[in-house]
Amino acid sequence: MLLHTVGSFRRRALDPRFAEWPVGTVFTRDDVSIVGQSLVGAARAVGTPLVRVGERPVPSREGRYCCVVVTRIEAVIAAESGVGDEVWLDAELDEDAVVRGSALLLGRPGMRMRRPYVVRPALRPGDLRIALPGDVAEGDLVALACRRPVALQDIRRRAYHPERLSG
Repeated sequence: MLLHTVGSFRRRALDPRFAEWPVGTVFTRDDVSIVGQSLVGAARAVGTPLVRVGERPVPSREGRYCCVVVTRIEAVIAAESGVGDEVWLDAELDEDAVVRGSALLLGRPGMRMRRPYVVRPALRPGDLRIALPGDVAEGDLVALACRRPVALQDIRRRAYHPERLSG
């Protein structure tokens, strides 16, 4: 088990998707710390959605800074299309800002293989898809790396989604 865990951390450190996380990011089995602050602890203390902005390891055309958004899953339901599942988050995200493949379950290790979920609400429904363990549930925390800083007021849900209430 220890060898598998060390191997997965090493693969994560070499994975280019994780180059989009702020300087000072440390990954553990069920948490992420940025400059020594636990994202799970911060979410418990101040609630979600939560934004942490930091300097990116290597400046890019996106700019000098990137961020991490921590959000809570409000529901996991069958997709309207009948294919796959949707995760409803307490933040409204833009597919253009989220780093593809950066979604991490926080607070506990996922016990099932990762699979794709459609994220709701989203600025353009159906555009944002993330991979999470197949056992995600209401109340779980999810961290997403973003290419550029986003303001908390820009990700708070603005739209009313009546389709969530049906069913």
